[in-house]
Formats: sequence, structure tokens, C-alpha cells
Amino acid sequence: MDAVMLKPLSPCSIREKCAVDQNQLQIMFESIIHINGVDQVVILSTCNRTEFYLDIDSQLFLH
Repeated sequence: MDAVMLKPLSPCSIREKCAVDQNQLQIMFESIIHINGVDQVVILSTCNRTEFYLDIDSQLFLH
């Protein structure tokens, strides 16, 4: 799995590209919650960042 970390000092024009609208959030949520081993998902999206918090069963996750 790849991850991208944008530092707080990144220009706002870059961080704004990570903003997610309501329809995209629903699609992301549905995609993530159906991954084997993912029990719960929280997606926090603001105007300049999106964070994902997952509760996973490490015995099942991606196996």
C-alpha cells in the first residue's frame, strides 16, 4: 500500500488538491470498508487535508 504525506508547510494549492467532496467520501468509504480485515473506517476531510483512520484485524487484513 502506498502512502502520501503532505507536510503542513506544503503550499495550500497542493493541499487543496487533496480535498474530497461528499460523493467521493462515500465511494472511498465503501471501497475501504470492504477490504478484508477492515472493521471500521473514519475519514476526516477538511478543505486542505484528508485523513483515514482504520480499525483492522491484523490476522485478516490483506490476507
